[in-house]
This record gives sequence, C-alpha cells and structure tokens, in this order.
Amino acid sequence: MHGYFARVTQAIAHILKEVAQLSAAEQQELRHALAERLPLSGEIEPTIDEAWKPEIRRRLEELEKGKVESIPGDAVSQRIRKIVGR
Repeated sequence: MHGYFARVTQAIAHILKEVAQLSAAEQQELRHALAERLPLSGEIEPTIDEAWKPEIRRRLEELEKGKVESIPGDAVSQRIRKIVGR
C-alpha cells in the first residue's frame, strides 16, 4: 500500500474500506455519530503548527507589504456557495 493507507493500521484500513461501501446518506450519518463521540481537543498538533508558521509569516508579510489583497470572509463564502451550487 502507498500513500495514506500505508500510514494507517490494518484495522483502520478495514474500516475505511467498509465506509467506502456505505451510501452517501449513511456516510453522513456516520460523520455525525463520530463527531458526537470523538471530542476535539481544540489544540493543533505541535508539528503541524510549527510547519505552518513560515507560511503564515510569508502570507502576513505579503498582506502588510500590499503584494496581495485580503478578501472579506462573506465574499469568500459567497464564492464557495456559487461554486458548490448552494
């Protein structure tokens, strides 16, 4: 196995294969059930947080120097809704 599945345990790989067999409605139901049972700590994994710091600094610098313009959140949401048809 390559990529993502190479990093997961055999049990998780089996579960993912089973989930792929579910209908879209069943997958949505499963997502809701898991979200209720698996609380999020709200903390970002330290390695991910550290990996993003240079990117965040670069983007902030681009904004501060006027190299890029920010887009208001409501405009972004409107674009996304238009793309996904909602």
